Amino acid sequence: MAKESAGQTSGGSRRSRRWGEKSKFILQYPFDVPARQIVEEAKKHGLSITTQYVYIIRRNAKQKGVVPAGSAARSQARRGRPAVGPSGAERRFRELALEIGLGRAEELLKDLRERVDRLISTL
Repeated sequence: MAKESAGQTSGGSRRSRRWGEKSKFILQYPFDVPARQIVEEAKKHGLSITTQYVYIIRRNAKQKGVVPAGSAARSQARRGRPAVGPSGAERRFRELALEIGLGRAEELLKDLRERVDRLISTL
């Protein structure tokens, strides 16, 4: 069978399902539920997905900071704790520090700290 284009179902009708329905279905399960189990549950609900699709949706959700329902991370988020790893800015900062070298990054941070201290002391 030929590969279906985005937005088409096996019946050939365009957009017969709501956009994002599969993603929402996948993200209703915690990340610790095996992808194979989600695929089996999806079949019971008339959705055709693969384990690879589950992995992609989960990876994208993690990158965007989306936390699936019922996960421990979601309950931590409700208590004011971070649900996922570092923010995008922190991740970029780390990448830049590694790019320019840790020694140079430390020098720049020291200089910045001194400038902020001077600014605060003038207030």
